[in-house]
Amino acid sequence: MIRHTSVIIGNALAGLGGASLVIGYLGNYATGDSFVSGRGWIAIVVVVLAGWSPFIAILGSWVFGLGYAIASVFIGTGAVTALLGPGSGYFMLAVPYIFAIIAILLYRKRTKPPSSLTIPYKRK
Repeated sequence: MIRHTSVIIGNALAGLGGASLVIGYLGNYATGDSFVSGRGWIAIVVVVLAGWSPFIAILGSWVFGLGYAIASVFIGTGAVTALLGPGSGYFMLAVPYIFAIIAILLYRKRTKPPSSLTIPYKRK
């Protein structure tokens, strides 16, 4: 019963996240790589680094979200171009992914997945 409830709640939250991307972020529906921009990989890294704890994962997601917001502000104000030159906005957009790769390389040995991961659920 707990697994069923968890799956239902998890899927509902995923649906709300997708709806917020469509409606809140862009205000309309669009397709292409610019819509999600690989943020799912960041989410996987956050969950693994959080040690599969949902509360720590929420905190980690806020940290990465803050990184995206800061990069957007720097790019929007032109501060990045003034400091690093033209084309540096692309580098600022890549910084969260670079940090995610470095973090996963440094902490991959310390994280342990749940014991029931990849084991099919069989109702008794």
